[in-house]
Amino acid sequence: MNRTRKPNERFRDVDRILIQMTVIVFLLSASLVALGIFHVHALRSLDQAYSKLLENDLSQLQLIQHVTAQTFSVSRNCLNLLVSSPGRSPKEFVGKIRRSLEQQQAAMRRLKALEWTDRGLFDSLELGVNSFNVTVERFLGILSEQGQGPANDFRIAELRPQMDHLNEVFGALALSTYNEAVDAGDKSSAAASRNSLIGSLLAGWPFLVVLAGSLWATVRLLRFFSQARSDDELPV
Repeated sequence: MNRTRKPNERFRDVDRILIQMTVIVFLLSASLVALGIFHVHALRSLDQAYSKLLENDLSQLQLIQHVTAQTFSVSRNCLNLLVSSPGRSPKEFVGKIRRSLEQQQAAMRRLKALEWTDRGLFDSLELGVNSFNVTVERFLGILSEQGQGPANDFRIAELRPQMDHLNEVFGALALSTYNEAVDAGDKSSAAASRNSLIGSLLAGWPFLVVLAGSLWATVRLLRFFSQARSDDELPV
């Protein structure tokens, strides 16, 4: 003999459906939270990458340019000491040399504090700059004690070759730093594009959860009401 389902059994079916719907809502909420966390993490990583690019690589280029300019200023004023025009005191050029050396060394200290991928190039620059500065001091001493002739000979034999060597080191270091900055920028752009794609895919996940959950709930409710109707029509 067939029997209809009791009302409390129907209510249990409704309770199960509600529980399952609650699970779907929880999954949807968790998906949205995970999506938000991912975007925050992606933006923070991108900000850190560009901050490092600005604070380190671009600072390196600026300081290398400053050291190069001050070193050239020293070399130029050493020459001006030998061919100074009438009415200009040699002390004026010596003062310019001293100020350029001070600014050069201040920039070198800041360069030394930065991070270097190729530390060997910076060490070569530091060694070359220190050697150049010692040679400048020797040049000033020879000029003061022996005059322009011996000082000019020393400049040609010692100071000019060191300046030429520094030019090569400046160029190699600037090129290396520039390439690192470009590589870092390319990697940051690639990471931004990748995170954007992943974010777009994750953004569609909540929609899929809602769609699948709605379809599933609709099917369950239709089955429930169909079963309830069939139970009501069965004879006792």
